[in-house]
Amino acid sequence: MKIQNQLLAMCGFSLTMSQFLSAYDLHEWGTFTTVSGSDGRLLPGLHVEEEHLPSFIYSHVGMEPRVESLFYPMPRSGNRMRPDGQMLVRVDANKLIQPMAGFKGMPRAQLANVTVKMETPVIYFYGDDTPKVNVKVGFNGGTISQWYPQRKSGDTPNKITKGEFKLGEHYQKYGTNAEMVLYKPIDFSEAYEGAIEWDVEILPKAESDPAFSFKPEENTTWIYPRVRDANMIKVGSEFEDFLFYRGIGNFDLPATFSVDSNETLNVANNGKEAIPFAFAFENVRGVFRYKTIGSIPTGETAEVTEKEWVTPSEKQAQQVEVFQQIRKGLIAQGLSNDEANGMIKTWWKSYFNKPGLRVFWIVPQTDLERILPLTVDPKPANQVRVLVGRADILRPKFEQQLLADLGTTRFQSYQSDRFYLPYYNRLKQLVTKPVYQKFDKANISGINLEIKAKKGINSKVERVYLNQGTEVKLQDLKIAGAWQINGDNQLQIGKTYFTLNQDTGILTAKAQLGSGYDYYEIQLPKVLN
Repeated sequence: MKIQNQLLAMCGFSLTMSQFLSAYDLHEWGTFTTVSGSDGRLLPGLHVEEEHLPSFIYSHVGMEPRVESLFYPMPRSGNRMRPDGQMLVRVDANKLIQPMAGFKGMPRAQLANVTVKMETPVIYFYGDDTPKVNVKVGFNGGTISQWYPQRKSGDTPNKITKGEFKLGEHYQKYGTNAEMVLYKPIDFSEAYEGAIEWDVEILPKAESDPAFSFKPEENTTWIYPRVRDANMIKVGSEFEDFLFYRGIGNFDLPATFSVDSNETLNVANNGKEAIPFAFAFENVRGVFRYKTIGSIPTGETAEVTEKEWVTPSEKQAQQVEVFQQIRKGLIAQGLSNDEANGMIKTWWKSYFNKPGLRVFWIVPQTDLERILPLTVDPKPANQVRVLVGRADILRPKFEQQLLADLGTTRFQSYQSDRFYLPYYNRLKQLVTKPVYQKFDKANISGINLEIKAKKGINSKVERVYLNQGTEVKLQDLKIAGAWQINGDNQLQIGKTYFTLNQDTGILTAKAQLGSGYDYYEIQLPKVLN
């Protein structure tokens, strides 16, 4: 390339960056996750970090990689977050975040209506003859929330200008190098357009050294995407083998995923372009089954009935079969063997080791460019972009089990699931009236209940735990004795009999003589709506 430039200069030509001969290739693969109810509706709540990232990753305030992984809101003080609205100061590109006085730890971003979780797009460069490239990625419908190396520019959804708030004295020492960031809710049901930009230096292979890109905090999520043939890149003072970004958002997809009452999986292509490749997979208590669907023409629906699933003959062989089938589909879209291997290894644990039904599908190029438009200057000689959707689908029988477990101690097992929030939102779609704690001995035991004694406008509240094998002693209310459940709607405590109203979840009983009250009331905890 240097020789070419010298020859052109001798002939009286000058070159701008965009006039470089594009003697390099660009490859990109990425994934995104959605969760659908059995009826095909996308479920919100996908802002949980599933595969943890190393600590050196850059991010928006409140979206930093965390070991605990959940982006739960930070507790408020009353109805106000901060008396002055001032939350954090971020110092330039060094990712120095200074909590305001009185804060313990970092706040979490409060996110709503996240239906798509974009995970681990990585961009590779191949070729020694183009030294510098400007890369811009847009995100129509979401924010690019995490990235590496440090970006040149991009969206910051929870940022406010310094002109709106006065910088505290403690932070004025940073001068013009500080920016104000406000912790505020972000609702992705409203239109949002994210973006990111890098100025990239592509290092010749002879100048690359793993010592440059090695980071002690690396984990397998970071190591697996590296491929041996890609050029090392330098952005600012940081070295890596690829550009990395993640995001969250809410946007329309060209495909719908549902399961009917016969447990038949349906994949409908509603877009204007064929889905190049689709692969159905299910982990049932550690046993794999799959179906290679292949291409789905526009306007058509692919079905996978219960009889069509392929179950490997030996459990030890199931990993090999699934790995090879997925890899074949990825390579057919233009990825190299190493790139496909890296992608599958990166996501193996959450894609295949986790129970559930899911479809992996290649996003058509038209939709890919609509959602994640890519602009590169100078343009590559060859470009390959492969975005894989992972669509998790709730079977009707799973939804019925969720409903049956709602209000019971069994429901606690779902709360540690990475898709707990989508599960909960699906229940809110299925249930139209309030649901209360199940009224039986097993599920009432150990629950913190309030017994309210009433007489006119006067009332008194006592707390009680109906632990098995213990007696209740509330001397002020004249309630004492062993407790038991009689039938579907009666709670007996000593000589006091409470009757349950199934619609309101309220148990009422006539007050004992000498208590000074007319009646008692217990409100069962509401678990939904």
